[in-house]
Amino acid sequence: MGSASQKLPPLPSPEEQEQQRCCALLRDDGPEPRPLLPAERGEIGRFVRAHNSLGQFRQNGIERFLGNASKLPDGRALFLFAGDPVLPVSISFLVWGSRFGPCLRGIVRLRARLCQTALVPGSVAFEALRSKKVVLGFIRSGYMETAFELDYNRRSDQANALDYMLNLTEDAYRRLKDDERLYMMRGSYAPTP
Repeated sequence: MGSASQKLPPLPSPEEQEQQRCCALLRDDGPEPRPLLPAERGEIGRFVRAHNSLGQFRQNGIERFLGNASKLPDGRALFLFAGDPVLPVSISFLVWGSRFGPCLRGIVRLRARLCQTALVPGSVAFEALRSKKVVLGFIRSGYMETAFELDYNRRSDQANALDYMLNLTEDAYRRLKDDERLYMMRGSYAPTP
């Protein structure tokens, strides 16, 4: 069939295999999304209005694929997206590292496109993920139309998988921090709270 000159792709390392397992678990077997009640959505809407930049989204260029992230007063992570989600709502986590710096990407499927948040270790939203509770809010015409809570604490395998992804992102950050080729560390870059 194949010749000796054909090269097979390298097998994933144990770290890559574990990352793939955690990604699949969180995406395919993640927590059941709980729709927030109108009163809960109202509280979050007031929080977003009090932090005006959270509700602002670029509609052109590559930034149209980015959502916003923060920490709610009760400690839950908040991811906001402009548009309508594909139901049932879910989020995929992916550790991303490059010479521009590592981050944990939270990817959500909207009706018109994929959208993501990019969480840098040390940021408020990244640290809020340690609570294992995420609120996904979907804004349309300036109003929060829909919101869901995902509670990763309900199952230990989900909580452990999310911890693994957070720790892997921090490890990538530490490894890249000392790399002189790392673009983001030149000058005065530091994660902002």
